[in-house]
Amino acid sequence: MFTPLEMTTRQKKFMKTLANKCIAFVFSGVSKLQSDNAQYDFSVNPNFYYLTGLDLENSILVFIKHNNTRSEVLLFTPPPSIEKARWLGAMLTSDDIIKQSGITNINDRVSFEDFFVSFLKTNSEFSVAFDFHEELKVAKALSLKNYIEENLLVNNKAKYLDVRNNIVALRMIKSDDEVAAIKMALGVTSVAITEARRALKTAKYEHEVLAAYLKSTISQGVLKEGFPPIIAAGKNATILHYPKPLDALNHNDLILFDVGASYLHYSADVSRTYPISGKYSLLQKKIYKCVLECNKYIISLIKPGVSLVDLQNEASTFLKAKSVAAGLLKEKDEIKNVYPHNISHHLGLETHDATLGERNAPLVSGNVITVEPGLYFDALGIGVRIEDVVLVTNNGAEVLSKDIPKEILGIEFFKV
Repeated sequence: MFTPLEMTTRQKKFMKTLANKCIAFVFSGVSKLQSDNAQYDFSVNPNFYYLTGLDLENSILVFIKHNNTRSEVLLFTPPPSIEKARWLGAMLTSDDIIKQSGITNINDRVSFEDFFVSFLKTNSEFSVAFDFHEELKVAKALSLKNYIEENLLVNNKAKYLDVRNNIVALRMIKSDDEVAAIKMALGVTSVAITEARRALKTAKYEHEVLAAYLKSTISQGVLKEGFPPIIAAGKNATILHYPKPLDALNHNDLILFDVGASYLHYSADVSRTYPISGKYSLLQKKIYKCVLECNKYIISLIKPGVSLVDLQNEASTFLKAKSVAAGLLKEKDEIKNVYPHNISHHLGLETHDATLGERNAPLVSGNVITVEPGLYFDALGIGVRIEDVVLVTNNGAEVLSKDIPKEILGIEFFKV
């Protein structure tokens, strides 16, 4: 989906953020050890992937900015080998890498250390920058933090620049291709939620519903979720990140889905709360309406210039008033007990996508965020969350998850 032109455009934008006479390094990372004889699945550094479109382990992207008219982009990566191919399948060739990333200066990973030492010795006037992630593994037992300390001290460079936020700032504004990837992830998620709802007709346990959801995403060719799916029935829906869906289903309860498939590393993130029986009780409907109306109200407020803090304040005020009016709360101050989380976060290569950390920063066109109000009543055994994915546009907002049913009539008339 991502073209070499898209990648080279991102690389040029990042290069512009660097000062003259600067060399910057972006590591892809390596898989972490799970035990003496096993490793966790490799998860590429999102910033490396953003700038290359490559899911490559043990690779290093290098930006060299001499001045405003002269710059270089290099990639150091392990070359294909017959031995690795026997265990893991064919590796990308140099031609494959060029076609995907647009990077033509490709080097063997084993030559990187010599390059690093040589460059610092012969270009002492250059500042050194890293896309810094303290726990990112760059070798079997070596973090990026340790790697930097060891190599800079050896080369008499006591300081370095952290350019992680330079990349994050670019990532926060999605291109058309990125939005298309998120829409694909949402499409897979939508189909899987439908299959999971069909499973409610015969399922006796939460994990059977989870199995139906995962069977659908896998059958659609998606082998990785954006985050561990949350399938929580009855009182378990009041646990925000309910971890183990093993409980029995009660016909009269609600079931909460908080799920999101991943497509080209871009994640969906949707929450829906459905009646297991197919019909909401009067009390369930009352709570659900409060959350649904809040969801739609907040979406109506989204536009450039509004902040996540603004949206959170509006959501809290709205839910306070609605809950008291519906007789669900006696006092507005009780809202913090039944609505304990934020209304929104950014979404993209990570489910809670990297940001510059300022929730009061104004939204801009191209941001993709979630809207997820919820009400959780422990004593009633009822938790409701409705979460949509929204693209901020020049004129307001576009709901990317609009095809996943959330209206009561559409839910209750769902045909198994």
